[in-house]
Amino acid sequence: MLGFRNEYSDTADTKVLTPRRYAGAFSLLTLVLQVLLASGMVGCAHTPEPGTQSPSDASIHELIETTSFDQIVDRVVRRMGDIVTAKTDDAIAKKKLNAAQMQIFEEGRKDMIAAIYAEMSWQHLEPDVIDCFKEFYTQREVNVLIRFYRSPPGAILLSRVPTAVMVMNEKNVDEWTKIRRTQGDEAYYDRISHDLNAAMAPRDIDGIVAFYDSDIGREIHQAADQAEAKFHQSVEAHLFAAMERIKPMAVALNARIKAAE
Repeated sequence: MLGFRNEYSDTADTKVLTPRRYAGAFSLLTLVLQVLLASGMVGCAHTPEPGTQSPSDASIHELIETTSFDQIVDRVVRRMGDIVTAKTDDAIAKKKLNAAQMQIFEEGRKDMIAAIYAEMSWQHLEPDVIDCFKEFYTQREVNVLIRFYRSPPGAILLSRVPTAVMVMNEKNVDEWTKIRRTQGDEAYYDRISHDLNAAMAPRDIDGIVAFYDSDIGREIHQAADQAEAKFHQSVEAHLFAAMERIKPMAVALNARIKAAE
């Protein structure tokens, strides 16, 4: 009744709750991280020179607070939950469920989305974000980022983040999924990056370009590439854990709906 397809399966009775429906969201999340740290530009591999000071926890938390990155994470996760809710509503509307079945479905869906929220919460992701900063950034770079995002150009860039999150909508997620299926992962990520950067681009970019054309700006955007890649792996691991949590919940929900026929 309520099909559940795992990440590596191509078939399902009803494509309602699947890990692939979350892939676009968390690809977007990691790209938002990259944009915040390096204005969306991909740099070459960067590792702080031996002997350079790694950033303190206090300064990392100050940067997170300045950029509101914890709130961005929450926005992205909840935005994807909204999309899944809309898609499951569309799928269930095609089924002839009685009142009891609809109540069971709504309660079960609520529990599964809550389980995903719990696994992908900022509380779970924060240690990985801090590790990325400690591994790939110096104290000087974090200090410069804090000053930049408190400056007018940085504030302009941050003001575009809510618009970027809105790029993750049902229409775009469907389009991204189609591109991944027909053209592969590289084209999929390129399209998400293109759509995100288009949404993030402010009208006045002179100050932003000037910052990232500076020596320290180039160092920072080099660091962002490795940091983004590592955080992407972390998000994928948490997403996999979330999917493992909801698999038995989906099976049980299917059984309950069938029993209420």
